[in-house]
Amino acid sequence: MNSLNMEIEGKIVIMSAEYYKGKEEARKFKCEGGSGCHSWDMGKAIFGYFVLDGKKCRVEGYQVEKLAEEEK
Repeated sequence: MNSLNMEIEGKIVIMSAEYYKGKEEARKFKCEGGSGCHSWDMGKAIFGYFVLDGKKCRVEGYQVEKLAEEEK
């Protein structure tokens, strides 16, 4: 589950400034999988990478702020 309550696997989202520092561009995250990518799943884990530097990591669904502009 994620804060957008929608399917976000394969999409680029903006992570919340409350949890991640930097300008919006630095907070763009490509969601590749995990239960947090789905609105119907109870899990919160989202796996993927930050678009700016390619750093792969796990984030939490509640840390997602919004879809990136190009994904709307």
